[in-house]
Amino acid sequence: MDFKPKKSVFTRLYPIISGCLLLAPVFVSNLGCNKEILQLPSREEKLPRMIGSTAAPYGLEPMEVMGYGVVVGLPGTGGNIPQGPARSAALGMLTQQKMEKPTEFLASKEAAVVLVRGKVAPGAKVGDLFDVEVKCLDEDRQTTSLRGGFLLLSSLKDVADVRELSEKGGNPEYRTGFEWAFANGPVMLATGQESDSRKGRVVAGARLKKERPLALLIRSEYSKKADQAMLIGAAIDDRFRVQASGSFAKIADPKDSKYITLRVPDQYRYNIPRYLEVLTRIPYEAGSAEKLMWQKQCSEDLLNPDKCFEAALRMESLGGEVQPYLMRGCKHQNLKVRFASAEALAYLGISAEAADTLAEVARKSPEMRPYALTALSAVQDTACATRLRELMAQDSVETRYGAFVALRTAHPTDLGLKVVNSRESGYAIFEVAPQSKPMLHVSTTGKPEIVFFGKGHSLMAPCSLTAGPELVVTMREGETECTVSLTEVGGKVVKRRCQATVPAVLTQCMQLGASYADVVDFLKQASVGHNLECNLVVDGMPRLIPWTELARAELPVQ
Repeated sequence: MDFKPKKSVFTRLYPIISGCLLLAPVFVSNLGCNKEILQLPSREEKLPRMIGSTAAPYGLEPMEVMGYGVVVGLPGTGGNIPQGPARSAALGMLTQQKMEKPTEFLASKEAAVVLVRGKVAPGAKVGDLFDVEVKCLDEDRQTTSLRGGFLLLSSLKDVADVRELSEKGGNPEYRTGFEWAFANGPVMLATGQESDSRKGRVVAGARLKKERPLALLIRSEYSKKADQAMLIGAAIDDRFRVQASGSFAKIADPKDSKYITLRVPDQYRYNIPRYLEVLTRIPYEAGSAEKLMWQKQCSEDLLNPDKCFEAALRMESLGGEVQPYLMRGCKHQNLKVRFASAEALAYLGISAEAADTLAEVARKSPEMRPYALTALSAVQDTACATRLRELMAQDSVETRYGAFVALRTAHPTDLGLKVVNSRESGYAIFEVAPQSKPMLHVSTTGKPEIVFFGKGHSLMAPCSLTAGPELVVTMREGETECTVSLTEVGGKVVKRRCQATVPAVLTQCMQLGASYADVVDFLKQASVGHNLECNLVVDGMPRLIPWTELARAELPVQ
């Protein structure tokens, strides 16, 4: 197989998205390595040969997958489409899912045929979830809105063009590309004046069927030397060696003289770009004396604010032996130096010593905050968990929610996370930081979750809020209870009374079977109508800036 990497891999590293920084989907498109700051050494530097001088990462771009789907449960806003590939595919899916009279169903205005698109992140593993977008087709002139709809199980493939989804030889089955994922779930529409009701999103609606591995390509001038791949593979395994069930799990697997497949160590699971940055800086043709000299040079550069980011990466590539130098850097007066040192320590598994510094950075520097929070979640350490719980009580919205995501990711069973969850509902409700300022957060990307910070989340009367075609919440002036109504299939209306607090209302919605899209719609309406006692925050992730801007930013030094 002839792999051809795209130009300037260090400027095109794709983090997360959703693989990537755990603080996740919103960060992903903005993060990347760049040759200006995280560059390999210049020719003037005396250094051992690094992996990045011989091999380049491959498979760093997000891979688009798509397929046709059918959105059902529409309240008369759906529409039929003319004969063609999309209609044939939709009828095939409905027949496969044992829908009676599929042709009549498509014409009932309760359904719409849509195009489903998603992106598979580099290094994604089997079972990973990711968002998908759904959009009405151009030939669909009848569908007016997807609000309240539910996407039936749809197959997603890696195709280069929508037309390649079409039938071949009269057979409506897809024949182009590999089936990478299945997608289904409630459709959530965007809000605002510019929103389009004919397209929406299913949050975490797709599940990956096949691992998407990363790889290294040996540069052409070295590819004829078979021993280069073996030397590089051995150097990577020596650096990231992990023992599992009595044997060492291989991180690098040289397939031939040109191609090495890579596994992602657990501590880099949510920061793949950093893993590749560190990996490409591993010295692989150096004796012990040369490594010691290199270690000394890097330790000196670490204390220079203009060189500390690059120096920390180089030291991290050397492994745990550099711990004393990094711990010294954590005590430096300059915030950049402290942060670079602590971040490297965290990914080396020595996060207890780095926890205080990373928490300090998360509080003081909005620019470095997302990186610090991700590092705090790199390993399951009690000191880091304590700092994250403390950060959830800060005033900054980004700090609070970013710390929650980090804690939920690294310590899902932490006592600081009180969760109300239903397997059937497909989303979770959390109550955290009870002594902090009240705040309510919802996500429209990455993970379907609602988070209550602090206490005091009352629903304010009077209100009559309708979410989707089925959910209604009403309360009269002076009442301390409200009514939650849900219309079931067949038209039966189920009503329940509960206390007029938002957690109580959402618990009733979840138990009645309301979808995540409906619940988020209800909360947005309540916020606009001033029916919430606290502020509602949507997608309040810390803002991620590229490393170039980070290194040039005028950050506090104390």
